Amino acid sequence: MCGINGIIFKHETHPNARSWVLTMNVAISHRGPDGNDTWEGDGAVLGHQRLSINDLSDRGKQPILNTDGSLVLVCNGEIFNYQKLRAELERDGYNFNSYSDSEIVLPLYQKYGENCLDYITGMFAFAIWDRQLRKLVLARDRIGEKPLYFYEDENCFVFSSEITGILALPFVTKTFNEMAIPFLLTHKSLPAPVTMYKNIHMLTPATCLIFEEKKMRQERYWNMDFSRRNSKKKDYLEGYEAVIKESVQGCMMSDVPVGVMLSGGVDSATIALTASEVDGGIQAFCLDSGDNCGSNVEVERARYAAELMNLKLFETRYQAPDFHHLKAIIDQYGQPIWALEILFADIFAKEIRSKVKVVLTGNGADEVFGGYSGYSHLPIRQCFGYLAPYVPLIANRVFGSKANDVLRLLVASRQPVWAARGEVKTFLARQLMQKLCTSEFNARWGSFEVGKITKEITQISNPQSLLDASRCADLMVDHQHGHSSIPDISGMRHGLEIRSPFLSHKVIEFATQLPSSQILPFPYRARDTKHIMKKYLASKLPAQFVYKPKLGYGYGVPWNEHLVGKHSSFVREKLLNGRYLELGVFSKEGVAWALRENKLAVMMLLSFSCWVETELFGENHAQTKNSYLEIPAV
Repeated sequence: MCGINGIIFKHETHPNARSWVLTMNVAISHRGPDGNDTWEGDGAVLGHQRLSINDLSDRGKQPILNTDGSLVLVCNGEIFNYQKLRAELERDGYNFNSYSDSEIVLPLYQKYGENCLDYITGMFAFAIWDRQLRKLVLARDRIGEKPLYFYEDENCFVFSSEITGILALPFVTKTFNEMAIPFLLTHKSLPAPVTMYKNIHMLTPATCLIFEEKKMRQERYWNMDFSRRNSKKKDYLEGYEAVIKESVQGCMMSDVPVGVMLSGGVDSATIALTASEVDGGIQAFCLDSGDNCGSNVEVERARYAAELMNLKLFETRYQAPDFHHLKAIIDQYGQPIWALEILFADIFAKEIRSKVKVVLTGNGADEVFGGYSGYSHLPIRQCFGYLAPYVPLIANRVFGSKANDVLRLLVASRQPVWAARGEVKTFLARQLMQKLCTSEFNARWGSFEVGKITKEITQISNPQSLLDASRCADLMVDHQHGHSSIPDISGMRHGLEIRSPFLSHKVIEFATQLPSSQILPFPYRARDTKHIMKKYLASKLPAQFVYKPKLGYGYGVPWNEHLVGKHSSFVREKLLNGRYLELGVFSKEGVAWALRENKLAVMMLLSFSCWVETELFGENHAQTKNSYLEIPAV
């Protein structure tokens, strides 16, 4: 992993261009502590911060030029199938200068153009500057594991791995994007292309952006596709084992030590078991919530799993942070993010980095193979959706004042399956705006369709059921915080590369072609979600371990205690009297409602207030700490 930056000028190159890109490099220097460099020419300046994983020598430095110097590359991430691609290109006569996986991108582009993306397996965001055509090509991996942001004005086009890189430029102003608020209410991190700034955008996953002749266009190069089900094939377990092993082996490609996160659940246990078959000495890492909630089931399971696999396990003791540290954590993301996992992800990544430089995780398995317990209700919900128009009288009698809400959700279920999640998102956003926001804000945005992005992404995946549609919506839009934002930012903050074998597009394509009985068989019990995964793991490990109720990282962390326990005085003061209220987005009455009724809304408001005070009002961490210490704890 690394960090990339660049400026493409529409007219003459500014004399300060290189120094500007160097400033961008400094702003994201934490992403690449092992070196940095820039390249300038033909109206473009590219910058790179290096985290050395493959080919640790200076030959692996970036920016990289091809053999005739006509193409320049900066790349963030890893190309897991680069050895196979390299062998093929060497047979074509291409001479490589290094053993870096990133170098493979240039000859692939020379051979296939933008279609080179079809051949790459990995997690990446890269930029290619074609000097002859004066064309910039930006690309982001299929699932969006690696971030990429861009900005355009009348003079130039700018890109960076992080928003902070773009904001480091003297000509970029911070313009608050009100349209982001409806998305923030229903997404724990903003879905691409939305950001909190009007003039900065995030490149959508599986998208290629071409900037040529002062114009920009975007092309999607990959989608999930549920229309190619293979119901005749019988060796599903063999296919599953093969595709998982291939992905894990690719993710273990590294010239530095590799470890594995282990929570004791099916997802991480599958990755740990497969990785241990490749490297019997691989180290495992788990989160210990300590005395926060009595017996820590999560760490006990992780210990048991490590014992079964004969792995050395390192436990990170979770210590509840003072809430004035929340602002420092939010700052790392550059935007509000209200997934509670951010409170432990940073310290967990820091502890893992003290032992290894690369770690594998089970992220994405629940979305890809249908593991969430709520998925077990979807087949029944789909059936009830067809009855929605016929039950208004019953709904009124049974649900009373809540009948309209219930009917709206039923009607959403009766939409085409690809539209259902988007309808619910829009419905919930409008409800929350009525509760939390000022009347003036509601007048401007109360009818906004926040579910449009989810609908568009889900429709092109050709879902055959609500279960298919939900898996796509969660993977590609709604859960991007879990397998994109948090792993990238928490890992990069400490020079740790976090890799997720379940997010390989080959694994995803295998999963989308499975018959639904291999994902969630009848009678649709929560115990039977991720059916093929559990069946495979139960052939390797004891069934009583495999079929225990789902937990996941952070199970033992006392979230309620953070929000309404000893920190409650600080939280109330922060939310009821914070400067973020000056924007006129949220009302004091809405905040009071959240404090009484909705703890998740409390976390969202905290996150937003921290972002506003730092990015829009310029308050520093010392000021936040002082205000925190002045408020007596309960």
